[in-house]
Amino acid sequence: MLDAHSRHNWTNEHGGPLAVFVGDPLPLLVGLRPPVVHAVQAQPPFTPTAGLNYSLAAGFLAAGDDLFALTGLSSLQPALDACSAHPVCCGVTYQSSAADGRFVARTTVYLKQGPARLVPERETGQAWWSWTKRVAVVPPPAQVVRAGGLAAALRPASFSVMWLNATRAGVDNFSFVPPLTPTSGLPLVQHLGDVTLRVRRSCAGTGGAAAAACAGGGGGAAAWEYYASAWGALRAEAAPSALRPGELAAHDITPLLDATAAPGPDARAPRKKAPPSPLAVRRAYATSSGGGGSALEVRFELRNTAAYAVELGGFGMAMPAATAQVGVRAG
Repeated sequence: MLDAHSRHNWTNEHGGPLAVFVGDPLPLLVGLRPPVVHAVQAQPPFTPTAGLNYSLAAGFLAAGDDLFALTGLSSLQPALDACSAHPVCCGVTYQSSAADGRFVARTTVYLKQGPARLVPERETGQAWWSWTKRVAVVPPPAQVVRAGGLAAALRPASFSVMWLNATRAGVDNFSFVPPLTPTSGLPLVQHLGDVTLRVRRSCAGTGGAAAAACAGGGGGAAAWEYYASAWGALRAEAAPSALRPGELAAHDITPLLDATAAPGPDARAPRKKAPPSPLAVRRAYATSSGGGGSALEVRFELRNTAAYAVELGGFGMAMPAATAQVGVRAG
């Protein structure tokens, strides 16, 4: 639901579709092939995003999910700046015969989107190198809320859950959700507490010029807009909200939804912002005394702040994955 025409439609907290087998299903779809050279245009200006860095590895990011390529580069920096400016860019990949990945000639660099699937050099037999995007620092929790025998650590700025474990002595390496990492801290990776929305203006009861403006989506209906709070990572902050009875932490996460970026006609340019969400979303972590004992609840409240009626076509909430993850004990 992040984008009607995107592969970034993640629905769980580890940032990708959960398969019944171990690993990501994407390689089965695109194959483990190096990128294919294609025609490119001149590089537009970019504004790097603060709080990011890159890790170098020998190997290529597999074919598929190309954003675009930059040709004739004499240094890596323009490609990293371009990747930093694109929330959907996961890294860059290129060929170099140097032992440390340096450029030895004018080089074509491919910018990739989607989950970064690195194919190691030992499996390729070719001199490919890749830089994978990461957050520069994984911060300590802004707050830890406790209820029902669970402790939920809330990430600064977004206040989504960065780890979730049992509140008992000696437990420091266990989480019911994959803990926040340099790669899962990037925008577009869903975490417990993130939501997605699909909403449009309701055309019911409108007439005249208002009806014509409303029916921009064709077929007598307004166009759907897509919002996801996961766009807000490193780009926006949730606003504190006054606590209600039973609540441990509460925030207006509408600023995170408003950071959603819509695709533009040129994949090389940073995406434009979607129009502001007509729905305000308030999220609260609270205790519940139902079911014979206290429990940790995540509550969402949607409120129409527009001057017109809206239709909600979809509402998604990131949930803990129903399987063991890397670094997370099973059972």
